[in-house]
Formats: sequence, C-alpha cells, structure tokens
Amino acid sequence: MFRIIILSFVVSLISPQFVFSQTDNSFSDRSTLLNTTISDEEQAAFDEAQTGFDGASADFEQATNELSGSQGTFDTATNDLDQATNDLSNVQGTFDTATTELEQATNDFNNAQGDLEAAQQNLEIATTEEEITVAQQEVNTAQSSVENAQGTLDTANTDLEQATTDLNGAQNILDGASAELEQATTDLNAAQNSLDGANAELEQATTDLNTASVEIESAGTFVEQLSDEQVVALNRSLNNAINSDLSIDLDAEDLERVVEGDFNAQQINSLTKSIEEEAKSENKISKFEQKLIETGDEKFQENIDREEEKLEEKSDRLENKIARFDVNASALEAAKSAAKSAAKRAAKSAAKRAAKSAAKHAAKRAAKSFAKNAAKSAAKSAATQVTRVNKGKAKGKKK
Repeated sequence: MFRIIILSFVVSLISPQFVFSQTDNSFSDRSTLLNTTISDEEQAAFDEAQTGFDGASADFEQATNELSGSQGTFDTATNDLDQATNDLSNVQGTFDTATTELEQATNDFNNAQGDLEAAQQNLEIATTEEEITVAQQEVNTAQSSVENAQGTLDTANTDLEQATTDLNGAQNILDGASAELEQATTDLNAAQNSLDGANAELEQATTDLNTASVEIESAGTFVEQLSDEQVVALNRSLNNAINSDLSIDLDAEDLERVVEGDFNAQQINSLTKSIEEEAKSENKISKFEQKLIETGDEKFQENIDREEEKLEEKSDRLENKIARFDVNASALEAAKSAAKSAAKRAAKSAAKRAAKSAAKHAAKRAAKSFAKNAAKSAAKSAATQVTRVNKGKAKGKKK
C-alpha cells in the first residue's frame, strides 16, 4: 500500500494538471508565467528533493528485493531443517532396530553356544554305541545352530555399523541445516532492518518532496485561475525585468492576491513594479552586506538602512496605487487594503532578508531594523490614508 501511495504522488507531480497551451513569445502563455513564479531556489529544492526521492525509492525497492530473497533462503533453510529432522528420526529408528536385532542375535548365539557345549559334554559321557550316536547327532545339530547364530550375529553387527554411520551422517546434515537456518534468520533480520531503514528514508524523502512541491503546486493552481487578461498583464509587465536577468520574487502569494482581488492591468503593473523595485534593492543590499562583512566598515550598514527605507517608501507608494486602481473598492477600503498589503509584503520581505543575512552571518541587525521600520511605515501609511478619507467625508458633510 505504501509504495502505491508513493507512485500515486509521483504521478500527481508529473500529471498535466498545470501544463498549459504553449504559445512561444506570447504574453498569453501561462507556462511562461508559471516558470517566472518558480524561483531558482524553489526549482533547485524541488529537483534535489526529487533526486532524493528517486534514490530512496530505488533503495526501498532494492531492500524489498533483498528481503524477498532472504525470506526465500529462510524458507528453504526451514524446509531443509524439517527434512533433516525427519531423516534423522527415520535413521534413529533404523539404528534402534539394528541395536535390538544385534542384542537378539547375541543372545541367540550365546544360547546356541551353550547348547553345543552341553551336547559335547553328553557325547563325552556316552558309553554305549546308541548313546554315542544320539549325542553325536545332538552335537552336529548344535554346531549347525551355532554357525547359523554366528551368521545372524555378523549380519546384525554389519547392520548396526551401517545404521551408526547413517545416524552420524543424518546428525551432521541436521547440524548443517540448523547452522544454515541460523544464518538465514540473521540475514532475514538484517534485511528487515534494511527495509525498515529504507522505508523511513522513503517516507522522509516523500515528505521533503511534498514540501518542496507545495509552492510550485500552489503557484500552478493560481496561474490556472487567472483570467487571460491577467496572464497577459503579468507577462507583459514582467517582461523587461526577466529579460534583464533580474531575480523576480513573484510567488504564489502574489498570484493569490491577483486572483482573490480580481486585479486589473493597472493594479498588476503596480504590483510587478513593486516586486521589481524590491529585487533591485535586494541586489544593492546584498552587495552592501558583502562589503560590510569583508571590511567591517559601518558606512555600508548605513547604506543598507537607507536602501531599506527607500524600498519601504517605494513599496508604500505602489501599494497605494494598487488600492486606488481598485475600481470596486471605496476610498476607506482602498486605504485599509493598501496598509494591510504594505505590512504583509514588508513582513515577507523582512523574513526573506533575515534568511539571507543569516546565511551571511549578518542578519540580526538588518532584519530587525527592516521589520521594525516596515511595520512603522505600514501603520503610518494606514493612518495617513484613513485620515485623508475621514477629512474628505467631513468636507462633504459641510457642503
């Protein structure tokens, strides 16, 4: 069952669920947009997880085959031991019979020998011709019985020797079968342990692959839900940035905003402009951080702080544009939406900045400052917008 689930998961990843019609060099191409949404890091993480999953699957299959082979060897060894036990039991029966027959033959020989000795004594004391004749006949009969008993005794001895040889041989076979079964049991346990380990690795690899595919699958879902006009607007507004090799951080969360907010072309243009400005600022900040690490000169930290402030201001302005371009929202709703989106994107950008800075051993100060300023800026922007709306309402009432 477990392997069937794994195969089902793999099929779901390569199924044509998010395979859109290909129209090369067209802004209406959903596949182009999906590729833009999937970052190099996400694709690399997915590829790494897929490679790990494939390797774990191969190891699991190999461990399964090895366990099957070990189980077959164990079953054979068990059957061999049963057969050897039966053979030993049969040979033991033959040995016991030979022993009994030898004892009987020995007794018969001893009795015949006694009869012969008695007949010989009678012959010695016979005096008359008739007594001598009878005694001689008894001696002859007794002699014949001794010879027959001797033959039977010899045969019984030979049979017992053969039975002893067979018994020893059967015991050796049984000992060998026992040793083979013991080894087969050890191998079977080892194979089972290997399978358990391979199964655990496969479960972890499956979890890793599921995790790595979440963002990709989520992006594919929202790309599928976009209208044709939204796809064209997104591809067109991102075209220059993509062609300039700028690393654009358009993700499933951004696509969800477009879908849920039913963004028009103007809103999409403001959103992508904000993402593009963020990417440019991130490049500058990354360079300043590297210089700060290399030189320790605090002026680069000042440059980082200034660039972060600029980015916040640009993001606020563009978020306000997105809200204003929403033809379905009131002024108050637009202000609240702008503030909420600005705070959300600021937090997202702060988290991203923190992760990058942590990797470079310089995250704490930058992330803390950025997140703090972002929250202040978002709150300030919201307050300003709400104040403007309230003032507008107050003027309207006076009129």
